[in-house]
Amino acid sequence: MTIKAINRSLKNSAFNEMDHALGRPVNPLTSSYRNFFCVGFDSPRGKEMDASPYWDRVSSSDGSVTGFTVNEDGRQALSDHLIEIGDKHKVYDIHLNARKLGLDPDPDNRPIQVIAETKSKAKAAVWREISDVFEDITFKDLMQAITSVDVAIENGMEPEAPAPAPAP
Repeated sequence: MTIKAINRSLKNSAFNEMDHALGRPVNPLTSSYRNFFCVGFDSPRGKEMDASPYWDRVSSSDGSVTGFTVNEDGRQALSDHLIEIGDKHKVYDIHLNARKLGLDPDPDNRPIQVIAETKSKAKAAVWREISDVFEDITFKDLMQAITSVDVAIENGMEPEAPAPAPAP
């Protein structure tokens, strides 16, 4: 299971539009499930996007709308902005003992991936998803079944492995 939604709105409207076009990813520099923003054909906003170094015009329809994608410069600028404002969203890997919940374990032992600002919010997101399907599983049951919560991606990057301990 993967929970990929980020509930985020950026104060800077230009960056918010780029973030929206990309599907609000943790890391704007990686491929995302979308990259499209539609504006009125010949609209003032469309003209601004044409003049921006961060957008590329990709389509025009029957004269009513125009589509844009965020280009590599825009992705880099958004990434820099998220770091600058201290965006705290991370991807967490949550491992759990499914048998404790009366469920069959994943044979590949894959974690549940969740995007959240904290470990607690990541656990709560899993609870919201699981409780919709398995009504008999309590929050306490889920917390007892979780074996680990680890940061998988922070600031768009996988965390560095800890440095090896110095030799004695």
